[in-house]
Amino acid sequence: MAIETPDDRTLKVTLENPTPFFLGLTALTPYLPQNEEFVERQGERYAQSAEALLYNGTYTLTDLDPTEGATFAKNEDYWDKENVDIERVEGKVVKDVATAVNLYEAGELDVTELSAGYVDEYQGSPALEPMVMFATSYLDMNQDSPAFRNENIRKAMQIDFDRDALADEILNDGSVGAEGYIPPGMDSGGPGEQTFREAASEVLGGFDPERARELYQRSVEEIGEEPNLTLLVWDESRERDVGTFLQSQFEENLGAKVEVRVLPFDQLVEQTAAGDYDFYHGGSIAAYNDPMDFLEVWTTDSPLNQSGFSNAEYDRLIADAKAATDPTRRFQQLAQAEKILIEDEAVVAPTFHPSFTRLIRPSVEGLVFHPYGVFVDFKYASIRKE
Repeated sequence: MAIETPDDRTLKVTLENPTPFFLGLTALTPYLPQNEEFVERQGERYAQSAEALLYNGTYTLTDLDPTEGATFAKNEDYWDKENVDIERVEGKVVKDVATAVNLYEAGELDVTELSAGYVDEYQGSPALEPMVMFATSYLDMNQDSPAFRNENIRKAMQIDFDRDALADEILNDGSVGAEGYIPPGMDSGGPGEQTFREAASEVLGGFDPERARELYQRSVEEIGEEPNLTLLVWDESRERDVGTFLQSQFEENLGAKVEVRVLPFDQLVEQTAAGDYDFYHGGSIAAYNDPMDFLEVWTTDSPLNQSGFSNAEYDRLIADAKAATDPTRRFQQLAQAEKILIEDEAVVAPTFHPSFTRLIRPSVEGLVFHPYGVFVDFKYASIRKE
């Protein structure tokens, strides 16, 4: 990559390879411009207070208390300030969902996230807005673990649980059962208007406990004994529920012995990064709107790939897709890579695509939430007079 500044108002970037999602990357936080002299002068104080930041966006930070929240004021030096209606935005730290809902009902909050327990209560309300994220939760099956070296047990686990029941009955928060590894709504990375999920062939078999049991029994014969498996999950309410559901499905449908071990998040990350696990429930959320963000994770040399999976054809497809100039060909390469990952090798078992479900006061208009990247945009928001 080469970066040039031919004049004071032009930034020229020359890429090594065609990158159709590059312009989308420039909207992400790591690409925002910095004043080098100011940053160096602030040192460790940089971004720790309102005074230790420079602003060129819609709002400026005026007050920050990590335990209470933050206040933002309209930036009077913003180039398009005439199209910014909201003068002030207050973000409040409210750790308990019940408290947040009470504050919303009292008129003290205009927007709040909802947990599953409140979705039914607000069903049908114009204030309820679910949004499926460009994210996928999945079971990562460690192929360095003796049991999961066996392909049949991985494929058995993949089709042995009811994804719709998990999403609708256990989560009940707007999440949807996984249809593949790449989430719905994400661009195809190829030509046309279709999303990747619409354009790609199905790679994930549906809920099929009979077939799963056949594969599991075959794997037991091949392994030589029935394995004792440990499923790691994050110590968080939703993740604990997911772990309990999966354990019951595996035991009921396969007769498999699965212990669920709940770990603090830091410990879960440390243990899985060290490869010290049978399988765990994890997930990915997109930083940019392209399947490459999800698929390149599983290449042999990726530092995020702890699964023991290594496939030369998969690596070749990802490398070729990164350099592809034909969008049709590029889409085909990415689709084939997903097929290897899910259908052929059963590296992971996608579970669901998470939803961010919120209450937004109907008088608030134009507030934009994104399913990936920079999460919320206040620029076009306004409050309708009632």
